[in-house]
Amino acid sequence: MSDRPEAQPRERQGWRGQALDFAQALGHRALESPINAATQLANQYTGSHLPRLDIIGAPERNSWGTMGGTFLGTLASLAAVSRVSPTLAARMAPGAARDIITAAITGAIYGGILTETNPAEQNFGRDRLSTAAVGAISLGTASAALGRLSRSGLFGAPESRSAAESFALNGAAGATGALAGTESASILWHGRPATFRELSQNMAIAGAAGGSFGAAGRVYQGVFGLGRPAAPDVRPVDTGPASLPRLATAEAPQNLPRTLANSPGANAPRPLPRTEEAAAVASAAIETTAPAETSTAAQAAAERENTRVATRDHEEKASENSDYDQEIAPSHLDFTALDWG
Repeated sequence: MSDRPEAQPRERQGWRGQALDFAQALGHRALESPINAATQLANQYTGSHLPRLDIIGAPERNSWGTMGGTFLGTLASLAAVSRVSPTLAARMAPGAARDIITAAITGAIYGGILTETNPAEQNFGRDRLSTAAVGAISLGTASAALGRLSRSGLFGAPESRSAAESFALNGAAGATGALAGTESASILWHGRPATFRELSQNMAIAGAAGGSFGAAGRVYQGVFGLGRPAAPDVRPVDTGPASLPRLATAEAPQNLPRTLANSPGANAPRPLPRTEEAAAVASAAIETTAPAETSTAAQAAAERENTRVATRDHEEKASENSDYDQEIAPSHLDFTALDWG
């Protein structure tokens, strides 16, 4: 029996082998693994015996294609979970930290529910909680880094950011999240800090994948015009009389002392006519006037009645004001700025 490692099948060699590894890892992590994880959780705590889905199968070797497919499959599952997370975050997070809390909830749901537990693990609940914590730390850190770097101005303004700047921004945020997640996972599962190889490998994959998604999103927005500010609605402004606000007709104040006026003569308050009497006279004039002269006669009669009523009321009020002025004469007050019209 030979001690040499078994040679890989021909279809698993070269770039074709990397592509096959990538496709298998992508399908397994995006579809098969989350379903099996949920089934495993249900069987553990409900006593059911749901069958395990094993159509694609887990990748058998740890190649670059496998790591890339695994990471992209994870992102696909996270994208599905993120549809639910904002509803939960809106009830428990303030506005300033809502994005970070939403990302952390997404990671916790994926790690605690949609990530399989190793069958050799003795403590099922502890393993699921640890995986949920790692997911929350990874995505929460990546979201916080993304917001911080975006506001720093190092990668351009959000509305004018190029595809290259988006790649660098999202790549840096993804690498930061991978750093936090790898370190926390190593401490929780192995009781030691992560090695340099583990950190560099995971950060490189996360940075490349995150940057690629960021750049692709920016290109998509540029092609389809998404994210651009809406054009202002420029409409001609009507400055004519019809556009001016209609003000209620001003009425002169009644029964005020003449000392409040600028001039006791022309600027004294003018009492309004008694419209009831004027209307009655006008109606009588309209009824007794020939049809051809109805409008002219009614107008003349109304003007005469208005003049008579106004003169009579003015004389009465003038007499009352003279008595009032003798009793109260606030000569120490200055009302020259008033103009009653």
